[in-house]
Amino acid sequence: MAFAAIQEELDHLDDRADTLEIILGQFMVSTNKALLRLEKSFESLHGEMKEFKDEMKAYRERSEKSDNQFRDEMKTYRERSEKSDNQFRDEMKAYRERSEKSDNQFRDEMKEFKDEMKAYRERSEKSDNQFRDEMKTYRERSEKSDNQFRDEMKTYRERSEKSDNQFRDEMKEFKDEMKEFKIDSEKDRKEMNKKWGELANKMGTVVEDIVAPNIPGIARNYFKVETLEYFAIRVRKLNKDKSRQKEFDIVATSDKYFFLNETKASPRPEYAKEFKESLARVPDFFPEYADKKLIPIFSSLNMHPDIVTYLSRNGIYAMVMKDDTMDLLNFDEVFGASLS
Repeated sequence: MAFAAIQEELDHLDDRADTLEIILGQFMVSTNKALLRLEKSFESLHGEMKEFKDEMKAYRERSEKSDNQFRDEMKTYRERSEKSDNQFRDEMKAYRERSEKSDNQFRDEMKEFKDEMKAYRERSEKSDNQFRDEMKTYRERSEKSDNQFRDEMKTYRERSEKSDNQFRDEMKEFKDEMKEFKIDSEKDRKEMNKKWGELANKMGTVVEDIVAPNIPGIARNYFKVETLEYFAIRVRKLNKDKSRQKEFDIVATSDKYFFLNETKASPRPEYAKEFKESLARVPDFFPEYADKKLIPIFSSLNMHPDIVTYLSRNGIYAMVMKDDTMDLLNFDEVFGASLS
């Protein structure tokens, strides 16, 4: 009977210890959010909890030691069953007194822990209130700063729009002036080229001053000739038997082409016909270029469309003045016909 009572008492103590551990765990869960926000404070609490766990461990060790002592005493009791029940009751009374003392000590420690946790919560609430006040002040300052920034941006945009409109007006005025200047410059340049051509025509230097400088460009732009092997103006040449002599206005050659130019200040249909007929006699004057493709060019400052049509039908390129340079009028017609 006495052993059963003792066992029941021990079970009761274990249940109480388990209940205390469950209560402690629930309490720790309920305060988890506050502990996460204040990690530094949690470290201090963690130390206190560690000290508490160490005390609990010491308590369990003391309890286990007491239990072991109890078992030894029970063994001694069984071995000395002849001793009186009064002595056993006295020993059990002493054991209960020690247990009660240990329970009181644990209650005091738990009360101290609860007081510390209460103080910790109060400090946390105070810190939270202070943080909320600071955040409120910050938001108020931010709103004030944002409003000021918006006002400044509005003023800046208004100034920018005004400046952009002014700049657009100035650019439009400048473009109009430049357009007018280009038109005047183009007009002046065409007039200058016209006068220069008329002057060269009067002085008989159209070939040297106007036609000749354009031949390399015609060779490069239309026939892909970057460099001419030979280029000469007013070439006097004897035929093979040296019975006749003829002057050619411009002669130029490349690795594949033989350029031959005839220039007239006032082109007439008969001049174009004479140039066409003279091409049949060119090999007699230039036998050294027999392996090159002949490129005949009839040129003048301007030319009647009928003459251009005649030249195209006979495979001769027509070159006239265009703005500030000379150009071929019938390249596609003549070159295309030579390929077919």
